[in-house]
Amino acid sequence: WNTRCAAGPCDWKRIRDTGGPGASTTAIAVNRDTIYAAWCFPGSGCNPGQGFEFDSGIDTNYGGRWHTVNAPNLPNRYINQVTVDPKDPAHVYAVYGAFSRRWIPGAGVGHVFESSNGGRTWRDISGNLPDIPADDLLLWKDKLVLATDSNVYIAERNDPSAWTRFGRRLPKSATWDLTPSPDGSYIVAATHGRGLWSINFPK
Repeated sequence: WNTRCAAGPCDWKRIRDTGGPGASTTAIAVNRDTIYAAWCFPGSGCNPGQGFEFDSGIDTNYGGRWHTVNAPNLPNRYINQVTVDPKDPAHVYAVYGAFSRRWIPGAGVGHVFESSNGGRTWRDISGNLPDIPADDLLLWKDKLVLATDSNVYIAERNDPSAWTRFGRRLPKSATWDLTPSPDGSYIVAATHGRGLWSINFPK
């Protein structure tokens, strides 16, 4: 849904039934008029139990028409975050939770994927990351900063497969959200059970 407030009445309108009836939208990213929306099914918490088969995907209106991206190499797992390049609406990242090689056979391998053509094709940039759920991705200048269930990692945007731990003092707990300061000088991380932490951003 979206809302535009102008001279007339201001209210919400439906713009896309992501994933079809019963699906849940799990993440959105917007660059001007381009929208990416991740979803999963069934809608009851995206839980594959109760006789329902789990499914996930990404819908977008990139190119002017709403559609589900055709990406057979993307995992069939919960999508925690979609991040779009503020300078290029065709450049987008998808961040996957759950584990690649455990619990759900056939769920797919990898946690961070990149597309440079509006979702038509994707490449796995998980590189040397451990096989743990990824939760949030922040783009800042020439860096990628990734929050996971055990720590925060950083990589160069031009070499995104070589990840290193970002800082040493952050507790080994799930980090679910990353937000830069207004002036871009530091990042705030929200953790599960260990409070808020900040780190100066590399210049």
